[in-house]
Amino acid sequence: MSGRRGGSAGGGTLGLIFSALLFALSHPSPTLGLVLQDTRVDILHGGRIVVSNPAATRSRNEGEDGWRFVEELRLGRFQGRGPDVLGDVGHIAVDEQGRIYVLDIGSQEVRVFARDGRHLRNMVRAGEGPGEINYHPYGRDIRADYMRLLWQPPSRLWVEAGQQATLTVDSLGNHLRRTRWRFPYFPEGQLATSSRVTAADTVGSIYEQLIVEDWPDHSIREFPRMTYIVRRPVTAGHELLAGDTLLIETRRIEMGLPTVERTADGGRIEIERPVRADARQIAWAAGPGGELWLANRAAYRLHQVTIEGDTIRTVELGTSPPPLAGAVDASEYEFVIEELGVSPEGWIWVRREREDGDAEGGSPVWDLFDNCGAYRGAAFAPFPLASPHIGRRGEVHGVVSDPFGVDYVLRLRLESADGSTVTAETCPY
Repeated sequence: MSGRRGGSAGGGTLGLIFSALLFALSHPSPTLGLVLQDTRVDILHGGRIVVSNPAATRSRNEGEDGWRFVEELRLGRFQGRGPDVLGDVGHIAVDEQGRIYVLDIGSQEVRVFARDGRHLRNMVRAGEGPGEINYHPYGRDIRADYMRLLWQPPSRLWVEAGQQATLTVDSLGNHLRRTRWRFPYFPEGQLATSSRVTAADTVGSIYEQLIVEDWPDHSIREFPRMTYIVRRPVTAGHELLAGDTLLIETRRIEMGLPTVERTADGGRIEIERPVRADARQIAWAAGPGGELWLANRAAYRLHQVTIEGDTIRTVELGTSPPPLAGAVDASEYEFVIEELGVSPEGWIWVRREREDGDAEGGSPVWDLFDNCGAYRGAAFAPFPLASPHIGRRGEVHGVVSDPFGVDYVLRLRLESADGSTVTAETCPY
């Protein structure tokens, strides 16, 4: 992600651009600068593109950019009977036709709804047979927060259940494959401690976030914890192949002394818990074409990279300083980014870090960059949304809970004041 930034982050005049173009034609230059309204584009040696947006454009108040969310669909109701009475929604997925897959932990099944909200079917029930999965591999007293859904175009639904197997079914619930995770090889003493299927592209791969700890001797109280992105191709027979890995960050972990605790069945277990850990510094997302976007959470500097780690494009908003060197916990950072998302059109949705004074679990705010990297303003969600899914044409699906703990699944559509919505732009570079 590192590299020299070419040119200025500010704008320029047409005369300066014209002179720069004439000069570039007759003289080798480290950058070729183009100005598009308030956004500047620099092309560095080697072809890396830097898109710079002025800091003053970052929106602070809801509606000032003309974007608004319109509620289009709400699944769920407070009481009664029927498939739209949701129990405990753990995660959701949405396919290209707009079908919504709802992982209901309470009823231990996946409920499928059409784009218009009609219930289509229930599938992926609890069990060990074809098309079934164990919803409580660690005991019924442990809530299944580790379970999640992922739709991979054109016809696969991945159902992840912690560190056990991951089930793959089609849109009708037909069993395709059950995959036991096989972690990549790491040197002796390094152990993969967790994995999570996070994204899928349209060119045949899924993306996993893998946590690896270098803790060869448990008498050592401090050790590094590495985060990798793993791209795994999927065959026509639904086999998950070994893939390329990209190390995105290394954090220091300090473990406390072992403690003995009682288990639910009256036994005893020795547990070691961390007493200090570096804050998560890197947010990332995978785009539909297999591109990766990474950002240090302390700066609006987004990097499009290959799985080999080569930077293709950098998108900046303002001139945020880099994070403090040697920082070891969140108090030494001023995080501004919570998560990244990429829409099918290639727009980058940057979810803002919760600011001081905001309610825990409050409504998300996204800063929007179009597929060319130009800042397009901020979108303020009207509700707190869990498991937000960013789809086509500005659609966002998510889960909300009312004061009584009843879960609902919403579809919101982002539109501008004139009714236009998210579309892929033609980039001038």
